[in-house]
Amino acid sequence: MIEARGIIKNIKETRKKIEELGGKLLGNYKFKDVVFSEDENHELSKDFLRLRSYSKTNWPTKDFVLVRKKTEFGKVGKRSNKILKKEFDDEKSSIEYIKKNFPGFKKIVEYSREGWQYQLGKNRIFIENIKEYKPSIEIESENEKELKRILNEVNVLEVLKEPLPEVMRKLK
Repeated sequence: MIEARGIIKNIKETRKKIEELGGKLLGNYKFKDVVFSEDENHELSKDFLRLRSYSKTNWPTKDFVLVRKKTEFGKVGKRSNKILKKEFDDEKSSIEYIKKNFPGFKKIVEYSREGWQYQLGKNRIFIENIKEYKPSIEIESENEKELKRILNEVNVLEVLKEPLPEVMRKLK
């Protein structure tokens, strides 16, 4: 799976374009991400922990999901390797798990977003309003050709060359 996140001009127009292309709305969501790293100056594309707390979702998941990711960027898009994924019923148990298993990790940045998930063929598309940032689209595709096609069709203004946690850390 290859994915890319791009900046879009307008959420409403982009949602309409995805629907015109045949995209089916699967639902919407709201969540907060808290990102942890061993070193606040560490490049977050190399390694980070993310604790996501959902306030609204239609996905079959618990309210708190901890993920450890490493990401590799290519010419177009990125490939993420999830090293860890663990779900929790409450914030307290998720924080206790982080403290016990990742004692050197500290909170680096947090941000919230709301979004709309679409299915377009074999592609998953997430159109998001990220608080204190810009509207964006994330596309997950099986191949680079399909990823490029969708990026072009929805008029992405800029494709991000680093993961969102790194972008948000630099903004704050």
